[in-house]
Amino acid sequence: MEAIPSNLVDQLVVPGDVILYLSNMANQTLKFLWSLGAEALRQDGDSICVMKAGKLRFMKPNKYWVESS
Repeated sequence: MEAIPSNLVDQLVVPGDVILYLSNMANQTLKFLWSLGAEALRQDGDSICVMKAGKLRFMKPNKYWVESS
């Protein structure tokens, strides 16, 4: 099961978008790939927010990043 809704993957995300509420997770581990653009994602309290516009990408098992030019 993916932690972030699959309808967000490969979609354009913009600063301020909340892609995940951590309280909705049940013992799942996520990896945000810093070298591939995870600096565009930030934990803000109980949520993961977008800080840089681009496409939200996913790689199994639970790796996420924002791809931008």
